[in-house]
Amino acid sequence: MEKEEFVVARIKLDETQKDMSQLLGVPIKALYTYEQGWRFILTHVERRAFFLLSPKKGSQGRPKH
Repeated sequence: MEKEEFVVARIKLDETQKDMSQLLGVPIKALYTYEQGWRFILTHVERRAFFLLSPKKGSQGRPKH
């Protein structure tokens, strides 16, 4: 996943950087560095992002908290 895809994923999920960092289980500073392209996105973080984007059977998406 490239940094642009990562940002688009967060936007599609309608999450702030803070909320997205909590959902992915990473510090907000790490999320910021991924979006800036300063660090590679770790495999487990990328997997979690894809999981959040995947639609569940019979639902229109993840409910907002």
